[in-house]
Amino acid sequence: MPSNKEIAWSYFEYFNQGRIEEALALLDDSGTWWNTLNRKTTTMPRMKAATRKIAPLVPWKFTLHHALEDGDKVALDLESHAMLPNGKLYNNVYVYVFTMRNGKILHCREHADTKHAAEVLPPAAYAEDVASYEQDT
Repeated sequence: MPSNKEIAWSYFEYFNQGRIEEALALLDDSGTWWNTLNRKTTTMPRMKAATRKIAPLVPWKFTLHHALEDGDKVALDLESHAMLPNGKLYNNVYVYVFTMRNGKILHCREHADTKHAAEVLPPAAYAEDVASYEQDT
């Protein structure tokens, strides 16, 4: 069976391969996702819905720099690159802290450069990301 660290990284490897539904299948629907964007939490079903709308606009490719695992906790230090339809390069850096359960991502705390996201993401993608956190859980 893969380690929690391997499962967490596979979420991003699926994005690298354009296999969005397989990535989203790794998210436990009973879990939550927190983001530095507005320091709010959203449900996994809302996160999945937003990701389905954003992914076609932002063709992410992720690079793993560091990974740490401690029991059910995994921390990943990542960088993304995406050539956007408007010709701009989206290049963000992240630290994700996951809580894993039964081979899935139960909770996530996403730390990213929100200024870069606001300035470079397509307006529709940024608005969808913001809207997915409007209802605090």
